[in-house]
Amino acid sequence: MIRNNNSVQRHVKDTLIHKELFTRSCRKMVMHLYDLGRDEDALKLARRCIIHDNSKLENDEIGMFSKIPTDDIECNQPHGELCDDDKKLIALHWSRNSHHPEFFDDYHQMEEIDIIEMCCDWHARTIQFGTELIPYLLNTQRKRFGFDDEFFAKILEYCEFLNND
Repeated sequence: MIRNNNSVQRHVKDTLIHKELFTRSCRKMVMHLYDLGRDEDALKLARRCIIHDNSKLENDEIGMFSKIPTDDIECNQPHGELCDDDKKLIALHWSRNSHHPEFFDDYHQMEEIDIIEMCCDWHARTIQFGTELIPYLLNTQRKRFGFDDEFFAKILEYCEFLNND
């Protein structure tokens, strides 16, 4: 579903900004993985970096997040909640991208490369929206997904590395 031209332009712009920030995070992690002798993971992540979130530019995903209640489009939702159409678009995006825990029936099914890409994605997201990565993990993502201690420790380790400049 392609929405009005302003929404499409905003969506494409936001996607390209996110991909640029993700590439920076990814580059940092790729070099770190090489330093750790994890050459195969580094190469996998470099490949993923090239295609990360490309599905957001498919016609059926264009417009994702474009109809949030802060826009001048009525969707009769409380402030900050997504409309049903956007919820469907997000679910479609998650179903196409294994760096989202929602891709899986159980987050434990995520491969290591999915987890690493997810951490780079979250790092880029916090930069893009001017928020702090570690509080975002602790206060939002851990609760949202119910990550167990061992799984979350792995996420936290990758994110703490990305968060250090």
